[in-house]
Amino acid sequence: MSDPGVRRVAFAAIIELLIWLCLSGSFLFVYIHRFEGSTQAILPHLSLVLNVVLVCASLRLFVWRFFPRRPIASWAAAVVLGSFVFLLMAYYALVLLGLASWGRIISWRLVSTYFGQATDLIRTFGISPLLVWSTLAVTVVAIVLVARWLQGRFAWTRPLAEALSRPAAFSVVVLMLCIAGARLFEFVVWSPAASGEPVSLTLYPERGSNLLQSHSTAEARALDVAEDAARATYAPSLDPSKKNLIIIVGDALRPDHMSAYGYPRQTTPNIDRMLATQHGDRVDTIYSICGETSCGVLGLARSKYLYQLSPSSFSLYDALRLNGYRTHMILGGDHTNFYGLREAYGRVDSYFDGADAKSYYMNDDQLVVDHAATLPAWDGKPTFFQFHLMSSHALGRRHEQSMKFTPASNYGAWTRAEAPVHASAEEADATINFYDDGVWQLDGLVDQILGTLSTKGYLKNALVIITADHGEMLGEHGRFGHANGVYQNVVRIPYLMLRYGYGPEQAVDTKRIASQIDIAPTIAYEIGIPAPSTWRGTPLQLPSTRTLLLFQEGSNAGLFDLRDPQRVLKYWRNARSGEESAYAVKEDPAEANNLIATIPAEQLDEWRLAVLPATNVTSDR
Repeated sequence: MSDPGVRRVAFAAIIELLIWLCLSGSFLFVYIHRFEGSTQAILPHLSLVLNVVLVCASLRLFVWRFFPRRPIASWAAAVVLGSFVFLLMAYYALVLLGLASWGRIISWRLVSTYFGQATDLIRTFGISPLLVWSTLAVTVVAIVLVARWLQGRFAWTRPLAEALSRPAAFSVVVLMLCIAGARLFEFVVWSPAASGEPVSLTLYPERGSNLLQSHSTAEARALDVAEDAARATYAPSLDPSKKNLIIIVGDALRPDHMSAYGYPRQTTPNIDRMLATQHGDRVDTIYSICGETSCGVLGLARSKYLYQLSPSSFSLYDALRLNGYRTHMILGGDHTNFYGLREAYGRVDSYFDGADAKSYYMNDDQLVVDHAATLPAWDGKPTFFQFHLMSSHALGRRHEQSMKFTPASNYGAWTRAEAPVHASAEEADATINFYDDGVWQLDGLVDQILGTLSTKGYLKNALVIITADHGEMLGEHGRFGHANGVYQNVVRIPYLMLRYGYGPEQAVDTKRIASQIDIAPTIAYEIGIPAPSTWRGTPLQLPSTRTLLLFQEGSNAGLFDLRDPQRVLKYWRNARSGEESAYAVKEDPAEANNLIATIPAEQLDEWRLAVLPATNVTSDR
């Protein structure tokens, strides 16, 4: 090959490389600046992309040298290049979708799970699957055509292949693939997951965080020693007559959209009725420890703030089992493949979730109702059930008979992003209608589930809890979904207690501002079992001297200062940017007036010190 030919090949190779880096660089910019990804991920990710480019180039080099007919080779090389580009773009889209929807880089297990239910998922958003598949097909064809055009303008693999003999070309291809294979082996063995590199977190999500979605609690593992000691000294109750326990968790369920909490629309008529007839208690104000499912359900069951959680935390499920309860999980949604959540629930007597319901869309709560119908009649042994309902979640299927408020439109496409400035009042109302339809459907499902349990005898002497893992943004502050901040709409949750077959022996303080970590101690006190010594919450039946409640989401860690009941102050600090916010939430529930500039320096320093332990539990996305 002449010197001008070498220069042309080098120039074309550099142009192609710049195109690849432009794609990856654009993704990394959004990942870091929009979703608080780590800058440490840049170099390992670009190194991996260069490895992909190397494999793509080797395959095209092989095609150009060993395919006998040039038109076939031209199209085959374009298909190879276009396929690699499409897969990279599709992967980036899935990563950003995961970060936007649930605050975590999508794992390979979730990719494979949702791919098998893609049609059902698409329908959930009210979109025609045919339109989506057609659009993807057109996109692939367009990328291949662009790839073919680029090969014509900036060809370098073809002239290089033609300049080499067949043995030389084969040797070069093998060498390139060996280099790529060695780099891949290095990537697998010494995974850069700790740096926040996206692909490594997709393949090995457990290496980036400890079962807590977008949070890491590596430092908290030292607490395992205390947890083991608590188990060793735990003394079960000697009371032979224990109440059955049923916990129903509504995913992303907001109390201010439940008529049970005074919402003008009658979204929860069945729950309203139960509250009035089943010795019900409604705790007015209770806050989740975070805005995500994983840490929300663990905070509920383990009575600890996020930074206090460890892999072997003594949970409510453990305490129930030690007190002679059978434990059963019946969960809408796919908890099995959701970042180790199935393992985090621990040992239970039976487990069923959307991943087990092969003939259902995994986020269709009908699978929960139908599975409950298969339960045997109660045999008198104390029994615990936890149900998880997806109807109030953007990905939950709304059935036609549950579409009470219309027109309705799924806001999932706007999740985590700012609300479109062109959204009309009608479009905004449609998203509220969609959410309220989900709450209405959840209310009906709660009635069906409890009706089934009653028929089978489980409610003869039982405590029923209705709560949530976290709340949901519905356009407030320009945001939708959750895992996207710590505003009231995403951290405030419902907490309802229903008593079947008995009346309360001790009153519950329904006016106390409580935390999700108080749920397990309140339940334990109500059903008469001892609370483990490592729990941090306080039963709502007993007085509390606590003055601060903590919460966290991603890089934001904050607290509620309860020392002045008439003026509860909420504070949070972003560990990455250092930005601070403070609101008087009783007089300003919409959090429109940031008071941070008016807070005395001494009080601000006290708050900063109080949230400091939580800032050690950082986002790894």
